[in-house]
Amino acid sequence: MSTPIKTQAPGIDGRISLVFTSRLWVWSAFTVFVALVLFGTIHIAGQIKLTGSSTSPILLFGGLFGVSVLACASVLLTKQWHARFSLDNDLNGVQKLHRVAVPRIGGLPIFLAVAAGVAWMWFRDHPLFEVNLLLLVCGLPVFMIGFAEDITKKISVKLRLQATFLGGFLACAALGAVITSVSLAPVDKLLAFAPVAWCFTAFAMSGYSNAINLIDGLNGLASGVVCILALGLGLLGLQHQAMDMALYSLLLTAAVLGFWVFNFPVGRLFLGDGGAYFLGFALAVLAVLLQANYNEVNAWAVLSVLAYPVIEVMYSILRRKLVNADPGQPDRSHFHQYFQRSLQIMARKSGGALGICVNSQASPFLWLFAAVSVAMALYFDSLGTPAMGFVLTAVLYVVSYQVLGRYIAKNAEWE
Repeated sequence: MSTPIKTQAPGIDGRISLVFTSRLWVWSAFTVFVALVLFGTIHIAGQIKLTGSSTSPILLFGGLFGVSVLACASVLLTKQWHARFSLDNDLNGVQKLHRVAVPRIGGLPIFLAVAAGVAWMWFRDHPLFEVNLLLLVCGLPVFMIGFAEDITKKISVKLRLQATFLGGFLACAALGAVITSVSLAPVDKLLAFAPVAWCFTAFAMSGYSNAINLIDGLNGLASGVVCILALGLGLLGLQHQAMDMALYSLLLTAAVLGFWVFNFPVGRLFLGDGGAYFLGFALAVLAVLLQANYNEVNAWAVLSVLAYPVIEVMYSILRRKLVNADPGQPDRSHFHQYFQRSLQIMARKSGGALGICVNSQASPFLWLFAAVSVAMALYFDSLGTPAMGFVLTAVLYVVSYQVLGRYIAKNAEWE
């Protein structure tokens, strides 16, 4: 639909909308996000105590962040050599918002940074080297199938699902990352059988890999959310004295943050399927290990920390089923798209620049949603009612989604 020529004189609502669609808002959000991630990192690192380790968690974090930044810069500096394979040239897709072709192999620097961390642990004879190596090996088929899709754009959905399932089964076998309890008696009886537990775990890991891919639709969104969720798992680990899990969360955050600075506010490099699948898989494995290795950690606490992508997938399937739409087809009605579209409407109604509210301005709202979800998860876990965190996150999601949907429908002529 074409943009109306008329504009409305900006009142209080208009002035607020102009703030949220300005460059000042974007760069303020950038600064606050970095500050909060570093604060969370320093807090977690200061409490990690690992027997047999002389390496500072902050040193490891800084090293992996540096490797990630250098790897991302290398990808961009050599873009002319691999542009034929790596650029996302589809500028007219239903869910596409970028206006120029951008490399979509940002998952490669993240994977290399994690691999560098494993190599460093081997060199320093770190006590967690073996587990980190196995985690990397288990995630290899998940990353590779997504990376193959990024450079060929010919890998079927079925084959990608099979590869993420394979990664889940490898994690069950090599790491003992198996879900044996979800704090629901009927389901727990089924999970007592190893084949059922393994299949359920592989399904959950595959599903979460695809969930992160689903929310990867705005500059800095998926990578920012992964940083928040990884730190959330680290804080949950600290609440239960799971020092190894806390360290894993820091290493993952460092690798992702190095990519994030190239993806927000300007999307110079995209995560791609390889990056999104690998990050979703890594989060899922850490979550399962946290529960499997520490019996006092409730399954609902872990699920509450990781709630946002899970709820996004569940709600997307439900709303499409209700209107007899194909759940596998892309649309413009995801939570992050509703935020982006609402901000764009607000900018146009207030006479703002039409091109400025494309996608970076909406991401901070989703980071805030993920952070609130994590905060509720940790709070209710400390109270002994971890399921409440997930329930309240779901309620907040649905209410917010409906409010945004009504606003978009009411102002459809401004899209």
